[in-house]
Amino acid sequence: MKQRTLITALIALTALVAPHSVLPQADEKLLPCSVSLRQEVVVETIKNPVIQEETLVGGDVVKREMDIVDMGSGTVISRSGLLLTNYHVWQFEPRLRFDKASNVVFRMRAATEDMLVYMLDPGNVFKEPKKKYVAQFVSGDEDQDIVVMKCTLDANTGQEVTGIDLPFLRLGNPFGIPMNARINILGYPGIGGKTVTMTEGKFLGYVGDDDCTIKTEAAISFGNSGGSAVYQDTLFGVPTAVSAKQGGANFGYIVPVTRALGPLIEAKLHHGEDVPVVDRKWIGSSMNSDMSKDNIFVGGKVVSAQTNAGVEDARVWIFRRDRTSEQIDSLYKEVRKIRMILTVQKRVRAGQSVADIAKSMKLTEDDVGAAAKIDVEENASRDAKAFFSGEFFYTFIDTGGDGFFFTLRRPVPRNAQLTLVVAREGYRRVEKPLNTTDDLYLDLGAIKSYPY
Repeated sequence: MKQRTLITALIALTALVAPHSVLPQADEKLLPCSVSLRQEVVVETIKNPVIQEETLVGGDVVKREMDIVDMGSGTVISRSGLLLTNYHVWQFEPRLRFDKASNVVFRMRAATEDMLVYMLDPGNVFKEPKKKYVAQFVSGDEDQDIVVMKCTLDANTGQEVTGIDLPFLRLGNPFGIPMNARINILGYPGIGGKTVTMTEGKFLGYVGDDDCTIKTEAAISFGNSGGSAVYQDTLFGVPTAVSAKQGGANFGYIVPVTRALGPLIEAKLHHGEDVPVVDRKWIGSSMNSDMSKDNIFVGGKVVSAQTNAGVEDARVWIFRRDRTSEQIDSLYKEVRKIRMILTVQKRVRAGQSVADIAKSMKLTEDDVGAAAKIDVEENASRDAKAFFSGEFFYTFIDTGGDGFFFTLRRPVPRNAQLTLVVAREGYRRVEKPLNTTDDLYLDLGAIKSYPY
C-alpha cells in the first residue's frame, strides 16, 4: 500500500515538473484569438516602363490580376471583433520588380485598405485558418507601430456582420513580468507554414531606460509581426521585429501593449467602440518610457451651434495658461522662423547651393543668405529656447468632420492648467480654460462654435 502511494505521489510530481514544451490546455484555448491577416492585391504587368529617379511614372499595363498575400498576424482583443496588430502589417507598400531582359515591370499594390481575417476553428486549432472576415482600419499610430482594426464584413458573402461573439485575449501588464519568466509568441510565421505557431521563450527585460521595447529569446519570424505576446493568458505585447542572432543568442522584440493606448482611446472617443482597458498603473510604471506616462490624450468635436454638424478645418489650440493668446501666437511665429533658419543652415552645411535651397524652400536667395548667417542661440527668445528644450507651451490640430484627437505627436501634459482656443474663419472664436487631470484621456465632447 505504501509503495502504491509513493508511486502515485511520484506521478503527480512528474506532472508538476513536466517540460515547458508540453502545451498546457489553457494555452491551447488561446489559439483561436490569434488571426492571420492577408491583403488583396492587384498585380500588374507593365511593358515599356518609364522610370524616373527610381520611380515608375509611365508604361503600358498589359495584364492585371488579383492575388492574396500574407501580411502578418493579429490578435482579437474584444468579443465584438476588434483586432490589434502592427502598423507596418496593415500598411501595404507598393512593390516593383524590374525584368531588364524583357523590359517589363511587375507592380503589386493593395486593392483596398481593408484586410482579410483568417481564423481558426476552435474545434480543431491545428488546421489551417479559414477566411472569415474583412477588417477595416479604426485607428492607428505609425510612430508606435500599432493599429486597431474591426471585423465588419463576412469575407465570403460581403454582408455586414453584427452581434458577433469572438474569443479574445485580455490585455496584461507588460511591466509586471519577472526576469526570465516563460512567455509565448502566437502567430503565423511564414517558416511555420499556414497553421498557427506557438513558440516559447524567456522574458529578457527591456531595451533601455529610454526604450521599453521588450526583449525575448522566443523565436519571432517573418509573419509573426502583429501577433500575440502572451504571459499568464494575457496579451502583454505585440511581436514586431524578427529574431536576429547576436553574440550567439537569438533576440526578438515586442512592442508593449501600453503603446496601443492612443489608438484604443481614439477608437473609443471617435468611433464609440467598447475597447479593452489599459490599466493606469501600467502607464505610470517606472519602466514605461513612453510619452503617455506624462501626457494625456484629448479628443472632442467642434460642431456648428446652428446645425450640430461637425465643423471641418477649425484649428484647436491648447496652450499653457500663464501665457496669453498673443504671446503664444508670437512664439508660434518665432518657432516657425527658427525651424526655417535651422533647415537652411543644415542644407548649407550639406553643400547645397543658395539657388537650390531658395527654390526648394520657396524663399528668395537674399532670404537664404540672411538665414545662413543668423546665430539662433543668441537671437532666440527665452520661451523659444525653452520650447526647443522640450518645455510645453502649445500644441494644435486641425479638425475633421469626425472631430479631433491629440496624440503623442501633439502631446498635452497631465495635471496642467491650460487654455483651449478654437478658431475658424466664419465662426466666432472660442476660448476657455482647460484643466487636465491624471486620467488616461480627456473627452471634451461637442464644442459649439457660432457662425457669423
